[in-house]
Amino acid sequence: MPAQPDPVLLTNSDPDFYPTLGPHFGRRAVHKVLGGVPWDDDTKTWIVLKAPDGELRGFCAVNQRADRSLLESLSPSPATTTRRTN
Repeated sequence: MPAQPDPVLLTNSDPDFYPTLGPHFGRRAVHKVLGGVPWDDDTKTWIVLKAPDGELRGFCAVNQRADRSLLESLSPSPATTTRRTN
């Protein structure tokens, strides 16, 4: 059985945030899956899954507000949301 990726928590103030998620935030295929554009709000903590080889497997955000917490921007592996040409 393949090893399961460990979740990594990131916020927009982490140095790895934009290199990790930035390229996916601009992809139309990701916007289509999410039903809109993901935003990098200061109130969000992102849960990122990466394979042992570093490939992004998926991500989501927990948006913590004063009155509630919301799970947002749940995206499966960006590799499955982009068109591949071989």
